[in-house]
Amino acid sequence: MRRIRMHTKALAIITVVAIGLPDAVSGAPPSSSVEARRTLQRYARCTVKHKRQLASSAVVEDWPTSMLIAKKLIVSDCLTGEGVLSTLPAAMNAALGEALAVSEQNELPPAQVAAAPALAIRAAQYPSNIRPDQMKKVADSYQTYVTEAKLGECVVRGDPANSRLLLDTKIGGNDELAAATRLVPALSRCVAAGVRIELTSEIIREAVGVSYYRMEMAARGQMWRPSAATK
Repeated sequence: MRRIRMHTKALAIITVVAIGLPDAVSGAPPSSSVEARRTLQRYARCTVKHKRQLASSAVVEDWPTSMLIAKKLIVSDCLTGEGVLSTLPAAMNAALGEALAVSEQNELPPAQVAAAPALAIRAAQYPSNIRPDQMKKVADSYQTYVTEAKLGECVVRGDPANSRLLLDTKIGGNDELAAATRLVPALSRCVAAGVRIELTSEIIREAVGVSYYRMEMAARGQMWRPSAATK
């Protein structure tokens, strides 16, 4: 399970200390992890070309992975040469959000994106037949989702220009690491005083990718306001 505090399989560990400056930015991205992220990016960009409106709805309405599958947001032509995505990972919404943001023809200025209304967060959904031993895993996964959603929105509001620049960088490259590092001050302001967290550039990019597009659409008046949402 992917957590906000992350040490293993990290791309570039960015340690953020809410009081004072960040400790360090270090580490080289494992090539297998980078290639997996690039594969997902290529798939998302191809999917957006084929099903842009459906992909946009998925991101704006914050669909859970189960709905992405149910709505058949899978384009067979996009899988050519990339293998088969048997299950859509939790990062798919973020990849779609990024693909939508970077291909938007009439982009709003970052400052306008930052001024968007507050985003809704999907409420927890627990299957009726969930076993007691599965409850903690589902609850932890939901808490990770909430933490990343709130963090991403906060960072985009705090530094919209550098948030947008991060989405233009090459995954796993030095420019991605540099862009993520430039967001450390904004990240620090989004963390409660005295709390210490470690974030990879992958997590930062995912959080920013989905939040940036949702906020850009919210600034255009296209928002998701479900009765089951939580703040």
